[in-house]
Order: sequence, then structure tokens, then C-alpha cells
Amino acid sequence: IYSKMRGNKPIRKHGLQCPLNGYQIGSWVVFLFEIAVSYVIILPTIPSSLKLTYTIIISIALYLILHNGLLATVVDPTDETVLEELAAREKGQEYITNLKHFCTICNAHVRSRSKHCGQCNRCVDVFDHHC
Repeated sequence: IYSKMRGNKPIRKHGLQCPLNGYQIGSWVVFLFEIAVSYVIILPTIPSSLKLTYTIIISIALYLILHNGLLATVVDPTDETVLEELAAREKGQEYITNLKHFCTICNAHVRSRSKHCGQCNRCVDVFDHHC
């Protein structure tokens, strides 16, 4: 439904699509640094009797950060009303809506809390600096 290009910019499907954003690269570098600090610097200073407990706690915490970070990165943040309107237009049907906001870049109606993201070149539902 969404074309691969809008204007002269590609429309990104998710956060792992290349080219990666500098902030994304920076966040993954910080995460790798946290792993190194946790296992190389912090764990060796823990007394032997508590080392296993702390290793399990740190490992679970780092896994949850990685898991939730990847889930947030691969989700499609597109405002569903944009997809519905473009699908209707593609089928030659009229799209009727009560929405008052319109994205001139996507050429579609959007919800009031949606905003066009310049990084991924799509309207994002409840825009909150997602990428």
C-alpha cells in the first residue's frame, strides 16, 4: 500500500531498515558498553557468595532491555487511518472520515495526535520521537 519512496526520501518500514539513524547506532553502542561494564567491571567486584545471584539479575535485566528495544524498533508506527485511506484509494473507493487533520506529505487524513516523521517519512500514530 505504501510506496517505497515519497518525494526524494525512502519510506522506512521499521527501525532496522538501512540506512540506520545515528541515534540508533549510538543507542546500540551504549547498550554494548553497558553489557561490557556489567560483566567485565561490576561482576568481578561482587563477593563470590552473591556472584551467581547478581549474574542472573543483570542477565535478565539486559535481556529485557534488548528484547523490548528490538520490539520497539521493528514495529510499524504508521497511523492506521493513512493505511486505510490509501487502501481505499487504491481500490478506487471513496474514503469517508470525520478526521480534521490532513498530512499534505502523505496526502491522507491522520488522527489528531499523529505527526509526519522526517526520519522514516511516514505519519506516525501518537508521535513520540519513535525513531
